[in-house]
Amino acid sequence: MNNYQERTIPPGWDRWYAWNGPNEGWTVLNDQGTRTPLSPREADSGVSSAALKFLDNRVGQSAPVFAFVNFGAEHKPYHYAQADADKFKGVSVPRTAAFNEGDVRDKPARIRKLPRLSSSEISELDQDYRKGLRSLMRVDRFVGKASDLLRRKGEMDDTYFVFYTDNGAHFGQHRLPHGKLQPYEEDVNFPLIVRGPGVPPRGVKSGKLVGNHDIAPTLARMGGANVPAFVDGRSFLSLAKDPSVAWPRTAILSERENNDSRPNLWDMLRMGGKVYARHEGGSKEYYDLRVDPFQVHNALGEADTTYPPPGSAIRAYYEQRLGALYNCSGHGEGPGSCSVAENAPLLPADTVP
Repeated sequence: MNNYQERTIPPGWDRWYAWNGPNEGWTVLNDQGTRTPLSPREADSGVSSAALKFLDNRVGQSAPVFAFVNFGAEHKPYHYAQADADKFKGVSVPRTAAFNEGDVRDKPARIRKLPRLSSSEISELDQDYRKGLRSLMRVDRFVGKASDLLRRKGEMDDTYFVFYTDNGAHFGQHRLPHGKLQPYEEDVNFPLIVRGPGVPPRGVKSGKLVGNHDIAPTLARMGGANVPAFVDGRSFLSLAKDPSVAWPRTAILSERENNDSRPNLWDMLRMGGKVYARHEGGSKEYYDLRVDPFQVHNALGEADTTYPPPGSAIRAYYEQRLGALYNCSGHGEGPGSCSVAENAPLLPADTVP
């Protein structure tokens, strides 16, 4: 939770254990309304201990239990347990075609201005990448301990796990140093893992479009609660239970807002296998991820026929859809709802098989 600095506990929570302070709030803890200093190095260990204690006290009683557990990993400075210091030796950032991209003439101006990463910058990225993986070991151990606890109490078969993050991160792709909030796959496309009653066993995957606005309505359905009409997202519980179920969403919106009243820094229309992005200043990008999964050939910025750009009619349609998604609200079936905007048909020339 960023910039949460209140002593009060939001309504609806029986147990409140949250980091206070600016940015990721590494320095102060709000424990049931009492603020105490927090050691950043042990912040994730404290979250794990508090969550396990809460579950131990509540699981097995008649009332259902909901735990929303957040970790700092893998944010800088990548605090990890000393026991994990020797893990992931030799691991480096994957050297995909996007890593330290050689030719960025087809990218927006802010990318074109970036020099290629130096050998020392690449070495630092590799070191940070390893540290980030080590920091995630605390998250892994929490999941394991929580699973063991649920099994001991006989509740594992009646418990849903929803594992998700708020964003991905880039490590040197497209010449960008480590960071986030860019309209590229490393930042905006990441897995959602669901385990629980009725969900198929491990290894079953779906590539259908789901976003973070779907998390809350899904949790509501898991708990047997209704979803208010003003909520933009939809429950994906039926999809988690049966990946072959009808899922009419054909596009989803990603965006990065400006800190003022100007237009967004970028808007992106994410379709099943293609992305269309428009940037502040007028630059546009289009990638067919089926033939260019690392987004190194912007089809709107070059004449390479291997990556054909969409025609003008399709581009106009993309712009119209971005506007509809940007202005939609609610998940009903009426005009202006996000369900209607997200479910609109793709043009035949751009339909994903």
